[in-house]
Amino acid sequence: MNYKANKVSKELKEFFDKLFNSILKEEKVGEFEGGKLTYSTMKANKNRDWFVFAEENEDSLALAKSLSQSDMGLVIFLEGEKKEALPDAVWMNTGYERFLDQLRERKAASFFFMGEDPWLNYSRGLEAAQQGMQVYSMSSAKVDQLPENLHLFCREDALSRFYWQQHPLRRDEKCVVLIGCGLYGSALLERALLTNVFESGRTTEYHVFEDTVQFQAMHSELAQTMRNQPGGDSLFFHGESWTECRDLLRKADRIIICRESDQAGMSA
Repeated sequence: MNYKANKVSKELKEFFDKLFNSILKEEKVGEFEGGKLTYSTMKANKNRDWFVFAEENEDSLALAKSLSQSDMGLVIFLEGEKKEALPDAVWMNTGYERFLDQLRERKAASFFFMGEDPWLNYSRGLEAAQQGMQVYSMSSAKVDQLPENLHLFCREDALSRFYWQQHPLRRDEKCVVLIGCGLYGSALLERALLTNVFESGRTTEYHVFEDTVQFQAMHSELAQTMRNQPGGDSLFFHGESWTECRDLLRKADRIIICRESDQAGMSA
């Protein structure tokens, strides 16, 4: 038992030495204390899951804050400056390729690529996945085959999932009006049709205004089927302005305004 414990301890020490020495040895003298703090924080969390973010932006900070608050593991940013809202996170200020190379041997780690360029997120994620990492890339890239450890997601899909998880339809809600069927609105509608499937006898009417992404045209068979499906949910697309359908708005149990910009949404 003692030999095994000593062996494991030695392997962990070698791993951490390899990981941090390459990062800390090039630190400037004035930054070295911060480097030592980073080292000690990561070493103290060596047995926890690590969530590594290649970019710091509004999206990655929101996800990192959620992960940090749920105490699921250590949050690491490879760029940016330390934030008061994330007191337990670590900022490395190093390139993802360099860090990834040092992290290759660690299994309990997930990489997140959430930059502004969806294709770059995908290509970097693919590179990391090929090295055996669990990778999550914010990208809408359409790819025939993905490595099992590479997961793609996009803002609109994440928003739609989150909305219906947090605000499921109540039993007494039978009429839903959606104003704005653009990128986000269409994702909300599609997720609603997949999620809000109930027992026989419980049906929902969906009324859609401002179909700017041509959801009806792209899903013409679905729309036609739902219009002519007795005893099932129904889906109606309106070409007129929602302001002309006051009776429908009074009848609605839920009205969702999902314009493509906050300004347009507020004007509704």
